[in-house]
Amino acid sequence: MKKYPDEAFLPVLIADDAIFHCRVEVKKLKIGYLSMKRALFLENVSFLNTTFTQETSFDKATFKSNFSILLSTFEHKATFSSAVFNGAVSFEKSAFNEIFTCNGAIFEKAPSFVSVQFGGLVFLQHVKVKETTGIFNLDFAKFESTVRIFDFKCYGISMNNAVNYSMIAFDKVGEEKCSLQSMSLDNMINLGQININWNTRNVQQMIHNGSGDNHSKAAQFALIKENYHLIGQYDWEDQAFLAHMRCKKKAAVEDHRYGLAFGYSVIDIIGRYGLNPSRVAWAMLVTVIAYVFLYLTLFLITSDKPFGILLMDSIINSFFAFIGLGYSPLLVISETYLLLCLITTESIIGYFLLSYFLVALVRRTLR
Repeated sequence: MKKYPDEAFLPVLIADDAIFHCRVEVKKLKIGYLSMKRALFLENVSFLNTTFTQETSFDKATFKSNFSILLSTFEHKATFSSAVFNGAVSFEKSAFNEIFTCNGAIFEKAPSFVSVQFGGLVFLQHVKVKETTGIFNLDFAKFESTVRIFDFKCYGISMNNAVNYSMIAFDKVGEEKCSLQSMSLDNMINLGQININWNTRNVQQMIHNGSGDNHSKAAQFALIKENYHLIGQYDWEDQAFLAHMRCKKKAAVEDHRYGLAFGYSVIDIIGRYGLNPSRVAWAMLVTVIAYVFLYLTLFLITSDKPFGILLMDSIINSFFAFIGLGYSPLLVISETYLLLCLITTESIIGYFLLSYFLVALVRRTLR
């Protein structure tokens, strides 16, 4: 080894097809080219404060026990393709300055990439985590280039407090295999894009299965909504916004803000928070018809006019009141306090529904 102040330098380390029966511990070492393809490690393997200055490869290596690379830096390409990890795996607080490849790797337990910085492309294709409820942990990670997560067989993935500067792609044309059931994006900062199909990946259920309370889930759905708006997937944006608002309603109930929760419920039932103008139109029609029957009942009690005249007057009066014009000028009965109360309440509801309908229609049309 060539000595440097406070560190050692190993220019080349090649141990392809080697079998290690003892523990492997490397600390404060600077390694050049490293190749351990198809190597078998029977005991724990750990690298601490290690700098890999050239290409590093553990392709098809097998780790029978724990494996950890902590506080280390990979200055060039690092590959772990088709590697098998039978124990706990951790890359915490390490940095991959160029390409990181883990295609086809098999993990007995979900690995931890907490606080890892990815400076280049990241390939997590055909990865399999055998742990039944394992969470692939990328909390506090930093992604500066494209991340490809295709055919990813794991229960869940966590990117809490992560920062994305580029694109995280979960989807590939013609590829529908993905067993992800849980996703957590709490406090994530997305300055790039997240390419994930809302429908085929069932993103709504994935986030509900993830960590965090309803306040947190509302924020996660808001992040996904803004992401879909950015990439032009407006139908998925609507679905994410609807999930966001419903989480806010649940959060209001948990905070004992029942009035706010009731208001959320009303605008959800009537028009799905402005996403469904046709639903608002049906609510308008139901309101007019309901008040027609209320007016007709009142008129039959207070007047002896023919039924046909009273029915027609009820219909006209309901439309007049709904659009805010007060009672019908053709009214054939005298005004009563109860009639004025009915007209006032219908006018208030009418103003609200008309405004709601126009907002929903304009949003749907001009977006």
